[in-house]
Amino acid sequence: MITLLKEWAAAAAQMDAGKSIGRPAENAPMPPEDTGAADGWMSGDTYMVVRRVQMFIEVWVWTALKEQKAAFGRRRSSGAPLEGKDEFQKINLSKRDETGQKQIPPNSHTALAHGDGSIKILRQSYSYVDRLDPKTGSFDAGLLFMSFQLSIRKQFMPLKHAWQIAIS
Repeated sequence: MITLLKEWAAAAAQMDAGKSIGRPAENAPMPPEDTGAADGWMSGDTYMVVRRVQMFIEVWVWTALKEQKAAFGRRRSSGAPLEGKDEFQKINLSKRDETGQKQIPPNSHTALAHGDGSIKILRQSYSYVDRLDPKTGSFDAGLLFMSFQLSIRKQFMPLKHAWQIAIS
């Protein structure tokens, strides 16, 4: 057996540790027929993507709660979608409020990650804080994002591309 390994480590933590760790994302499980891998020794394997996403925590902390909820499309208190009550309930991206606006904004993290529901990955993020940058005085902090998928090209990259379009 051959194992691919990159020697790297990061301190990370999940703030609501028993709430969702070990539980798949709403759009799991992955379809077994979508390997996307080349023929050969890696065919049919699962691929892990790890991304370190630096955030400006100092700015985020002072962002209004309404804006934070709109950015993620979820309630900060429970993790539930804005149109729902439970963190793990099925997401309804077409549900509208009394003014006719979509309850989950189309450019929110939840809407972008869900897409049309056809891309299935398992994902989990952990908060990290490494150090205070001596040049800027800002924290080197953010999210350590991990996902598991059968095809990075067919599953992870389309989600990453949607994010890049949304933030540009």
